[in-house]
Amino acid sequence: MSPKETRIAAVILAMAAVSAGVLLYGMKLNRDAPRLGPIRSVTVAGRELLAVFHADRIHVLDASGKRLASQPLAELALAEQPNDMDLTVDATGKVQAWLFDDSVPKLVRCDVAPDTLRFAPCAQVAAGPGLKIEPRSLAVHLAVDIPHERIFIADADGHAVRMLGLDGRRLHDSPAGELYFPNRLRVAGDKLIVADNDHRRIVWLDIAGDTPSFAPSRTLLSGDHPRARSAQRKVTDFAFVPDANGEPTVLWMLAVAQGQKYGDVLTWDAALKPGERANLGGHTDPLALDRLGDAAVVADFNGLALYRIGAHGDYLGSFGDPAFQGELRESAAQLANAALWKYAAWACLAATLAIGFLLAFKYREPPKAR
Repeated sequence: MSPKETRIAAVILAMAAVSAGVLLYGMKLNRDAPRLGPIRSVTVAGRELLAVFHADRIHVLDASGKRLASQPLAELALAEQPNDMDLTVDATGKVQAWLFDDSVPKLVRCDVAPDTLRFAPCAQVAAGPGLKIEPRSLAVHLAVDIPHERIFIADADGHAVRMLGLDGRRLHDSPAGELYFPNRLRVAGDKLIVADNDHRRIVWLDIAGDTPSFAPSRTLLSGDHPRARSAQRKVTDFAFVPDANGEPTVLWMLAVAQGQKYGDVLTWDAALKPGERANLGGHTDPLALDRLGDAAVVADFNGLALYRIGAHGDYLGSFGDPAFQGELRESAAQLANAALWKYAAWACLAATLAIGFLLAFKYREPPKAR
């Protein structure tokens, strides 16, 4: 290699190194940006509350969006933001939070003080691979049935639901092959309602008795909704307003494209007839939803937003007080900044290739005559 070619190669390598450094920095910013995690609503002494994870903290908001409490994960016996949570109230009015931490994995239970809404004390209920049917599964959701003292864990990669006692003892599993990548769970009386992701449906399973059959009694397919953007939409989450018998009077279904992206929130009426596709107010990546009053609260993953939609799919605006919304905007700005760094890296790499090609063409050495 001639001295000129060596200098050209050095310039190209330096530019490529800069591109790689910028890309890695952008990826780190994106990875470290605080995300919205699980959200769950609960009614305590007639007061509706919403718990939501964001920025390594659990926040409790009231029905108007006012933040009433906030705690760091370290106080909840968690190593990282949980995969899912459930909030329960027993016959005596005792409120508890159930949290699934996949870093171990382990199941944590916290008492929730009704006056301060602080989660304490928190204790490990169970831990180890036996919590999941497929030990390597990463997508895990849960629902706690306090009246019957049992916990249901949806193991997505295990394609089944595992039933545990409140002490973590394994009791029963759903039949093999009945579910395919199950996600969100909710208990309604003697039914377990499952967002059966890759079967593109919500399914009601029979959980009556000590050894439930998990037999399906009702199914709602995303493809049955005429306003869904595709009949191939997968179902990851849902929420509904129950009547006195636990039957939905309105239901919201979160149906997503491949890769869990670009979700539709589809509405259904009391007869489970399709309504409208919800207006998401310009947001494009709904992650989770839950009911609060007669509306649904939606957490948006990439937009880092929390907002409400009505029974007929109308957008009702942002949810959360100014301080909480400000924290979400700061996180969204960090995500936007990370995207800019990554775009800059790809632009720098493209420039590197273009300059390298031009220099190689301009200063190419003619072949030597023999």
